[in-house]
Amino acid sequence: MKPSSMISITLFSLLLLTLPLHLAGALVSVRETCKAAKKIVSDIDYKFCVSTISENSTLVFVVANDTRAFANISATAAATHAHNVITSIQDLLRTSPDPVTKSVLIHCKGSYNSVASSWDKAVVAINEKNDDVAKISLREGMNSVISCETQFGIAGKLSPLIKMNIVSVELVTLTYAILEVAEKNKY
Repeated sequence: MKPSSMISITLFSLLLLTLPLHLAGALVSVRETCKAAKKIVSDIDYKFCVSTISENSTLVFVVANDTRAFANISATAAATHAHNVITSIQDLLRTSPDPVTKSVLIHCKGSYNSVASSWDKAVVAINEKNDDVAKISLREGMNSVISCETQFGIAGKLSPLIKMNIVSVELVTLTYAILEVAEKNKY
């Protein structure tokens, strides 16, 4: 075998051996970020945090200890979830015979249009390292989620969106806490 082939094989083998170490480093960083986020907001579900970031990240693009990237991942997951809720509301509107429920769903669709817009803005602001704007956008979206859920209570109806609204709150709370961690770590 040629010496250059041996060197190539050796380098490739070393790359394969070190790749899991790099991936493990990124996962440790996710865990550390989630622990730090939980210290900031004790209501954060640690397992939810780890799974949200891990399931929505492409580890190739995430640098270990890049908390800002984790905030971006969480905000993007929140924005995507908001768009999915809008689709669910549209489906419910087609099948809901009750006029009161239909009226509240129409309100919620408008609320979630605001949520999606606000959280899309938060993603952009996080990318631009404009944390104040990101936090304002996250809060605005949160207020719209609360408005949606509150309207069902006012109407005396059980919310068909309660599970989705809870996930929305969890995602935005997580994003907010991770942004706080990023600020403490100076990114």
